[in-house]
Amino acid sequence: MVTTPPAGRGGARLPRPFWLLLAGQTVSGLGSQITIVAVPLIAIEHFGASNLAVGMLAAVSFLPYALIGLHAGAIADRAEMRTMMIWTDAGRAALLGLVPLLWAVDALSLPLLFVVVFVVGVLTVFFEVCHSAYVPRVVGREQLLAGNSHLQLSHSGTQVAGPTLAGWLVDVFSGPAAIFVDAFTFVVSALFLRPLPPVERVQGAKRSLRSDIRDGLVFVRRHAILRSALLTFGSSVVFITMYQAALVVFLRRGLGLPPGQLGVLLAIGNLGFVIGALANGWLRTKLRLGQSFLLGLALLGTGFLVVGLSPRSHDVALVQVGLGQLVASMGTPITSVAMVTLRQLHSPPDLQARVNSVFRILGRGTMPAGAALGAVIAQAASPRAALLVAGVGGVLAVPVAGGKLWRATADAPPAQEAVTVVA
Repeated sequence: MVTTPPAGRGGARLPRPFWLLLAGQTVSGLGSQITIVAVPLIAIEHFGASNLAVGMLAAVSFLPYALIGLHAGAIADRAEMRTMMIWTDAGRAALLGLVPLLWAVDALSLPLLFVVVFVVGVLTVFFEVCHSAYVPRVVGREQLLAGNSHLQLSHSGTQVAGPTLAGWLVDVFSGPAAIFVDAFTFVVSALFLRPLPPVERVQGAKRSLRSDIRDGLVFVRRHAILRSALLTFGSSVVFITMYQAALVVFLRRGLGLPPGQLGVLLAIGNLGFVIGALANGWLRTKLRLGQSFLLGLALLGTGFLVVGLSPRSHDVALVQVGLGQLVASMGTPITSVAMVTLRQLHSPPDLQARVNSVFRILGRGTMPAGAALGAVIAQAASPRAALLVAGVGGVLAVPVAGGKLWRATADAPPAQEAVTVVA
């Protein structure tokens, strides 16, 4: 039996289950970053897809957050989370493994690619709500910020290494071969998750799925800090995904970068993820969590603008794109750690997955709209225009929606002194 230390007990080492969770995330995260670059390149290089089609691939991959986010959270709160994470890893490995197999027999098509990214997105939603709810069950309240910082640093490292590896794999082998690497990383992730202890479920009366979903929605609506974080995050995500949907198209078609150079440029810019993750330790001594959250979002919007305003001179443009991506990527871990920690600290254990799912459907649920809008702007005007709209909107979203978060802190009454995990 493993029991997380109660609130207020400082100096304890992070428990072994956390490091297994971290190892699994690191491996699968590296593969996911490969796919983020490889999928649009497959659409461009193998199928000659239009700017609209490439952007819609991103929109379809985000669509499950809007369609099943709330249900995923309610189901996860009823399920054994470790088992669900293992099965979703296995499912993603099998689906992504189909891509190189279909390509090898000349049966891969653009519509099939859309289907794969959608179903993988469905499994990812279930995995993420379980993962985020599992962390506070194995890490004490006083160590949540440190644990989330470790997870974000790992994620940041994969965002530096992933694009470089993706560009090299696509250049030397092919896009489908790069997807095979991602499929393999999910197998490894599942193996890391197997030794994790199952979480002892909070017992209660059986209720309908609809009632469980309503509980999560009502809790967030009545909680001033979580409600403000959700509104700010949701409005910003529209512009974040607009940028993501247009970036690879802009670099490949606007600047004419081959896949290898494109991956290296993204990797250099993505060093900001590591800088931002490392800065979280210093920021938590200088800023409140709400202020860190808003700072990260401001950096994101500013970086988008710098990339969109890059000149047409090729060499200068590469420098400015790298700088803009560096600034934007710094904002992601700062925002993520602050938001996740606020969410976990202010949610009771038996509502963790449902609160997480509310943020996914009403926060990340705006991703398909942002990606689709970015695709439409890139097709009708240009990928650069989509980047500029994303930058302006991202900067303006911070003061418009985030005023109430300025004073938000990590102070919250503990919902439960200790959470038990049984082996």
